[in-house]
Amino acid sequence: LKWDQVVEYAFLAEFDILRDAHQDIRTKSWMTPTGRHALDTYFRMCHAQEEIVRLNVKIACLVTYMRDEEVYLSYIEQELSNNDLLVVFQVWQLCI
Repeated sequence: LKWDQVVEYAFLAEFDILRDAHQDIRTKSWMTPTGRHALDTYFRMCHAQEEIVRLNVKIACLVTYMRDEEVYLSYIEQELSNNDLLVVFQVWQLCI
């Protein structure tokens, strides 16, 4: 069974192995389209909370990077200000 074939199945009831099981799960409420939609929504919401935590960490990293980059570029601008005005201008352009 290949992944492409599995993706084509819309519901678990299409698998023959489930029809021959001791208990017919096709009659369960989570097998109905409404039940499946409810479960999908529930799990999406659970994963959304996890994603919010991950994004908060990434946002903090991005803010730190932006702050450090500005400090670094200002430092480089000061270091180069005595040497090459064209390079200083290019660094200044990056700071804007």
